[in-house]
Amino acid sequence: MNVTTRLPLPDPRVSDPLVAPIPDLDPAIAPFGIYLHVPFCVRKCRYCDFVTYAGRNGLIPDYVNALIAEIEAVPRRWPGPLPPVSSVFWGGGTPSLLPPGDFARVHAAIERVFGWRARGEGVEITIEANPETVDRDYWVASREAGVNRISLGVQSFQPAGVRALDRDHDAATAIQAIESAREAGLDDVSFDLIFGWAGQTAAEWQADLEQAVALAPNHLSLYALTIEEGSALFADIARGRVRAPDDDQQADCYEQAVARLTGAGYEGYEISNWAWRPLGAPPGTNRSRHNSLYWRNGEYLGFGVGAHSHFRGRRFGNGRLIRRYIEAARAGTHAPTLDEAIDGATAMAETMMLGLRLAEGISRAAFRQRHGRDLDAVYGAQLAALAPLDVLIDGGDGVHLTARGRLVANEILVRFLPDEPA
Repeated sequence: MNVTTRLPLPDPRVSDPLVAPIPDLDPAIAPFGIYLHVPFCVRKCRYCDFVTYAGRNGLIPDYVNALIAEIEAVPRRWPGPLPPVSSVFWGGGTPSLLPPGDFARVHAAIERVFGWRARGEGVEITIEANPETVDRDYWVASREAGVNRISLGVQSFQPAGVRALDRDHDAATAIQAIESAREAGLDDVSFDLIFGWAGQTAAEWQADLEQAVALAPNHLSLYALTIEEGSALFADIARGRVRAPDDDQQADCYEQAVARLTGAGYEGYEISNWAWRPLGAPPGTNRSRHNSLYWRNGEYLGFGVGAHSHFRGRRFGNGRLIRRYIEAARAGTHAPTLDEAIDGATAMAETMMLGLRLAEGISRAAFRQRHGRDLDAVYGAQLAALAPLDVLIDGGDGVHLTARGRLVANEILVRFLPDEPA
């Protein structure tokens, strides 16, 4: 007997493809991402608490083989059709410490196991890089390996900022890394800046913003410095060696960035992320497709130490020990160290906490289609409590944060945790 599978049609009321959550779609047509964690660094920055290792580059060949083995084990762990890949993100650590040929080998494994949603430019493949680790030849080889987007860890162009953030490059090196990428044909350029570091002045932050605008990247990520327990900076602050970030100063920096970048034609599509939107271009232009997948509560698989996944109703993550990971992947015994089923209440809470970070916010129709519940039936009390605080706008078809709400987003988002009182 022949059986014809009919793909569910999106709800026609979900007219904006940029709102959260991603509607309930067949895996064959829903966006799906892969995250690849590269833990190697020349040295570990003082503010970093990611899974990273300095001085362990000799493990790179074995680690890349382990990534490939973990990818190739997916059909055994997850029987049945696997979704084609629409985006890949190489994060770290410093992925640009890998030889570009390793990118090609891993991309070939992804193609064998999953297949691509679309070939060529239809799939977004991003690598994070540090300015001092790349040149034009490296970018050319990376592009030949399938990379079509870069995310450069600049953090600051100011000498004081570079020192405060423990970076190994100067402004000239960062600018040259961006220019050489474009010379190599990698035009989809993003870079990060961090604000709120010890001693930073408004003039220094304005200078960073002016330099960013002058370089005209497609995309910018602007992060307030956060102090993560376990980082070297956390220890320095605890001992009184360094002043802790000031919330009011960071809020001032954020508003300064909003004014400058909006005036320069950048769309603040997520609390920390800005996309260049040329005059007349549609919303969504130059946004990070991979990171947008996270904020819209989509599915992805993460590979490598410390990588996390959201797939088939589960969230799970790998351990932090690199040698144990390599050995287990080689032996075919690798398994997540964290694994939990996502119940309905948690899934809805994650949609709210992720999606409200987006400028478009949460779509009522997409929420109903994805979760089978009305947004107001689930979160009416929270929305009513927030209404008089000027932090949320209810447009009828959906809800999103105000400018003031973005400044206090963390305090707002925790209200949507399961069993959190309004």
